[in-house]
Amino acid sequence: MSSKRGATHLTRSEKTKNGDRKSRDGKGTNGLAAKAGKGSCISKNQKECGRLMDCVWIMNSCVTIPPLCESFLSQTSCEINSSINTCVWKDNKCISTVEFPTESPSEPPVPFPTTNPPSPWPTYFPTAAVSELPTGPETGLELDLIVGIRTPDCPRLLGQAPTPRPSPLPTPPDTLGPTASPSAKPTPRPSARPTKLPTTRPTLKPTVKPTNSPTAKPTLLPTVRRTRTPTNKPTEKPTPRPTQKPSIGTSTAGPIITFRRGDLKKDIKRFGFKVSKGLTVRLIAQASKRVNFANGDRSDLPFHSMPDGAAIIPLSKPSSGYVYVSNSEVNNGGGGVYGLYFDRDGNIVDYKILLNGTSRNCSGGKTPWNTYVSCEEVEGGQCWQVDPDPLSKYHSRPEITMLGGSGGYFEAIACDDRDPTRPIFFVVEDTEFGALRKYTPPPSTTIADWNTLHTSGGTTEYLLFINENTFTWTSCDEAAARLSQAANFPFVEGVDVKDGILNFVSKKTYKLYTLDLDKGTYTMLSTNGTLSGDGEFRNSPDQIVRNNGGDFLYFTEDGGYPGVYSLDSSGNMYAIFEAYDTMYRGDETTGLAFSPDGNKMYASFQDCGCAVTYGQDCGCLFQFTRDDGLSFDGESEQ
Repeated sequence: MSSKRGATHLTRSEKTKNGDRKSRDGKGTNGLAAKAGKGSCISKNQKECGRLMDCVWIMNSCVTIPPLCESFLSQTSCEINSSINTCVWKDNKCISTVEFPTESPSEPPVPFPTTNPPSPWPTYFPTAAVSELPTGPETGLELDLIVGIRTPDCPRLLGQAPTPRPSPLPTPPDTLGPTASPSAKPTPRPSARPTKLPTTRPTLKPTVKPTNSPTAKPTLLPTVRRTRTPTNKPTEKPTPRPTQKPSIGTSTAGPIITFRRGDLKKDIKRFGFKVSKGLTVRLIAQASKRVNFANGDRSDLPFHSMPDGAAIIPLSKPSSGYVYVSNSEVNNGGGGVYGLYFDRDGNIVDYKILLNGTSRNCSGGKTPWNTYVSCEEVEGGQCWQVDPDPLSKYHSRPEITMLGGSGGYFEAIACDDRDPTRPIFFVVEDTEFGALRKYTPPPSTTIADWNTLHTSGGTTEYLLFINENTFTWTSCDEAAARLSQAANFPFVEGVDVKDGILNFVSKKTYKLYTLDLDKGTYTMLSTNGTLSGDGEFRNSPDQIVRNNGGDFLYFTEDGGYPGVYSLDSSGNMYAIFEAYDTMYRGDETTGLAFSPDGNKMYASFQDCGCAVTYGQDCGCLFQFTRDDGLSFDGESEQ
């Protein structure tokens, strides 16, 4: 690291010219490349299509930007496309209302077939699933104007109630209204503690200050004031022996908090970045160099180049350790997935390859059954399931899942596992005309496992924004969904779901999108707002991760002098660490993950000062530890 500092380094945009690296502005390999000549979009391969003026390669077809009105076969996609193209649905066709000048005799117009032309996207048959589109008089008229009456291959979405998610508990009786007859039993005295069910009478307001006089009965909680005299009787149980390690959980006395989120006064000069107060940093791996183990040995393999998305997977007994699963974004079959193994105390004990022969493994996500899904961000890319546990029968059997369908520029996945027998997966694409998809596996009577992602019969639906705050899912109008992404949230990066709330970010709009999956509504938040404390988050948001399902949402950054940032439930954003050395200029932070106890955070710089992107020496991995022993989501020093 130190030998590179002071040397001349290319910015990431300059490196893109020398390699096949996606550019930081959302264009390049995955976006709309510069076109070399004008002509009709008639091409059989992506490379040739990319040279044509105003053409883009989508779903194995070369179409215009935006696609012609005639490319859309349903009224929905036609009318939604009207916001970009001037299209109208007439005589069961999508036609343009713009009158073009007559071509000169030397260039006669090409006759258009009398039947509907083939769509640049495959046609999907409707599923039996009920639409989650919200209904009601306040939205029905507006949605009718946008969605319209759909063609037989894409049934009408309106007039269908949203599918409520079944509750694992029985519905409590309605106690809000008056009863028809008086109760046979007297009304109990109101409690000072809140009840779980609403009552018709208000509860007593608890006192603000504790009472000074003792109650008639002993309380279950400790007294607020100390006693001045010793008790007459000894305690029944001996004092428990103190643990040798600091407790991560809550205790009555409480640990001494030394971590101050957003206070970047601690300068780690040997690494060239600043960290929040109360953190210790350690470089644990560098690309092209063998990994050092705790016992003094070194790995047989050098650490992989271009580290990207990652996750922590706990291991089964007897080791009870964990593995840091990390993607490699190297192209042309040089990518893959690697595992860095730790014992229960956080010491490195092994490093090995888990998947190879793939290309541009960007990010992915963890499954509820503790495997990892790795996504390829290339034409025709797929989503692979990998089991890093050496004791599992699937450990040496990585396999393509049902999530990717016919392929795409996939970035990451997230899983809504509120129903453990039928978890729902969300897959995002890092491209302009992508389609954020929802995959629901076939019904099952057993807890989901490895085979859930390899069993046919599931349903794939696509996200469609209806207006500025409502959305729906469509199974048969993928074209409309791709236009919706291009118009509203192009180039999706990280995705996360918790308790029915789906979050994802767009590196083009610099926004966080929060979707309520049960209500069919969404909100947006700029990721470039003012931080609480030091630092600045001014470039593209990339990966988003939670600390073992906690309340904070953590972001990596693409471009500028990148860092890692956290967003709390109140909307306050803090910097955890941030680079300042010129070797990181234009780089991106990746590989964000947390140890099972939440006390250690792992993050990478994808270039880490390498001279040429995709070089064998690109990438380095750091471990950040809270000195006070608490989780990164824990209390911070004020």
